[in-house]
Amino acid sequence: MPQSGLSPDERIDAWIDHRRTVASLQRQIKRTRVVSVVKLVGLIGAPLLLLSLIGATALTWRRYNMAPINVFGFFMLVALVSGCLAFLWNFDTPCARDTRTMRQSMSAAEAVGQGWDAPWYRVRTEAFEASFLPSPDEDLNLVCNVDVFVDLQDGSRWTATLFTVGEVERLMDVWAESGEALGGRFFWVSDGLIVRDPGVESMSQVIAGLIETDEFSTVFQRIEDD
Repeated sequence: MPQSGLSPDERIDAWIDHRRTVASLQRQIKRTRVVSVVKLVGLIGAPLLLLSLIGATALTWRRYNMAPINVFGFFMLVALVSGCLAFLWNFDTPCARDTRTMRQSMSAAEAVGQGWDAPWYRVRTEAFEASFLPSPDEDLNLVCNVDVFVDLQDGSRWTATLFTVGEVERLMDVWAESGEALGGRFFWVSDGLIVRDPGVESMSQVIAGLIETDEFSTVFQRIEDD
């Protein structure tokens, strides 16, 4: 992610590295899904092969007794249900693991109060109070570009502008048409923080995580008292 202490060329390189990381994660998710599907096919295919042999044998007894056919159908149903359950149990992606980790990191900083205090939307936890400045009619679950002020327990106040990855891509596409930022070839703001997911709740979780990992002061800019 671009940092304010870097030169313009270094910021561009940092942004390119960030996009490569995102693309790599997306490819990893696709590979994980493919592997999971292959596992599912294997889990279902092996029992079905055995059951097919049993069914073929049972067909020869058809004129004597229908019971083998019924047993074959029953075991086929069991194999299908077992395979689906095994697939759901084992299916996992890097994003899903990241989400669970973030939720666990929020356990010590759950929101104790939140709501509108126009024009602010405030989220209060035991560790901080975040004051977001979204548009009045903006869906709070879809916020992707917003200024936020954070008050910590020690009385210090900090600020940043939060963007999602999708919003950054949208802005760069707009700039490619308008000619700004070298035709959309780079993105940089002095107090910018890029997050993956939109929404005030998700952004509050990022703030909590930064505080818990002692990275908050390197990402947010402190507002000095007059």
